[in-house]
Amino acid sequence: MVTDTPYEDLLLIASDDDLTNTTVGIAARVRREERLRRALDALEAHTDYADLDYILLDSAPTESVLTHNVIGAADFLLIPVQTGGGAIEGVEPLLVLASEIHDSEEVPYRLLLTMFDSRTMVTNSAVVNRLRQHKRHVMRTVIPRSEPINQANLTSMPIQAHAPESRGAQAYDALSREVQRIQV
Repeated sequence: MVTDTPYEDLLLIASDDDLTNTTVGIAARVRREERLRRALDALEAHTDYADLDYILLDSAPTESVLTHNVIGAADFLLIPVQTGGGAIEGVEPLLVLASEIHDSEEVPYRLLLTMFDSRTMVTNSAVVNRLRQHKRHVMRTVIPRSEPINQANLTSMPIQAHAPESRGAQAYDALSREVQRIQV
């Protein structure tokens, strides 16, 4: 169900407790990886939603039928990579999975470095080295490790509403502008 939010030009379809039941129900269905794509096509065909500029889909960083649906429905993948963790290890398998789901088409993607801490120079250098083969796919915008972002998550508010002058809000604004310039 599409829900209005108190934020201008932002609609939301949130998950709920039924998501687990949906996962179980979809897993046994034919063409299960296409379910979300077909639902989004129907949503875009609805006159109230025909003028949507972007539809953002979020998925857990685990391989599941829901992740397969999100990848199958996506025209573009924005893959967050935490600079301090093992997230780099998941990039290659995710890109292989996306290629399989999209029948070997190269799915346009960008890597977004998140939870970046400028004080961890050795770690940052190691991350950049390991992502060298994806250099042209790494976003220029980097999302910093930020207490205001953590607080915004806890209050379920966008960072721009919670702390609009924070470095995190500025980074997400820059990310938005950068994403808008990408031609898919």
